Amino acid sequence: MLCRLFAAHKLYPVRVRLVKDVSRTVEWVTVAYIPIVRQLPEPAADERARIRRCGILQRVIYAAFTNVIGRSHIGFRVHVNDQRALAFLRILLYLCDQPEERAVLGLKGGQCAHPCTLCMAKVNIIGAPEALTAEDRKVINTLTNQVEVYEHTRRQRERRRRMALGALESTSGGVPAPAGMAGLGTAPHMLYNMIGFDVLHVSVISFAWKLLPPCMHPFSMDVFLTACLALLPVCPGYLHRCPSLRSWILACLECLCIALSVCFRTCVTGASLLRDRGPPRAVPPSNGCSA
Repeated sequence: MLCRLFAAHKLYPVRVRLVKDVSRTVEWVTVAYIPIVRQLPEPAADERARIRRCGILQRVIYAAFTNVIGRSHIGFRVHVNDQRALAFLRILLYLCDQPEERAVLGLKGGQCAHPCTLCMAKVNIIGAPEALTAEDRKVINTLTNQVEVYEHTRRQRERRRRMALGALESTSGGVPAPAGMAGLGTAPHMLYNMIGFDVLHVSVISFAWKLLPPCMHPFSMDVFLTACLALLPVCPGYLHRCPSLRSWILACLECLCIALSVCFRTCVTGASLLRDRGPPRAVPPSNGCSA
């Protein structure tokens, strides 16, 4: 009992970057810790674990931002230049990887009918020119269906209705907690436009760029990516609409950068990277280190 009481849990933090418009200061604040839910040995373990993870994620986010959601609609008083003003909070960007993106927005991940977050393009036309004319995802319609599915799930009823609504827009059955924020679930409906991929999670292309030979360093990374994407038979505007395709292309370009750097150093210098590496060096501990 004592071991179970003090058992450790793996958590990952939710951090907020506060940008104050009046004082022009930026501050990082940790607002919550989300536990990592393990899969249990039970029937349909994958699906049950996914439902528990999504449920805990949405509840933690809602608990952390309950007051913020309310103040985003009614505002709060602040002092600016010896005067009182009414300020409204907004979420401008949510940095995450792609699995967390689908979980936060309550959408299905992996192989589903509509894998794009911003539009309703079907999976069989992803990467094709027909996807450019796909209808944008409607925030109000998707949230209405998610609320109905969640209500039916709580009361354990209308299974066929739940399956039909989930397949209609590839929703997972949960209601996204950030949708309560003003500006996301209300006009201008930026819920599906707030997601930004974290570079540390989806690609390390900037690190691979540093491995390239010095003769290529005068060219910027933006010019290099623009030139590579221009050679693809896909409209550049579609790359912004479909993050999954953009991430796949960036991963391919990352592998290309690493291959170019290895080939250059091996062919030009006549030495392999493994032979140039040498024995590991011992680094002395800094002052105050307990090692």
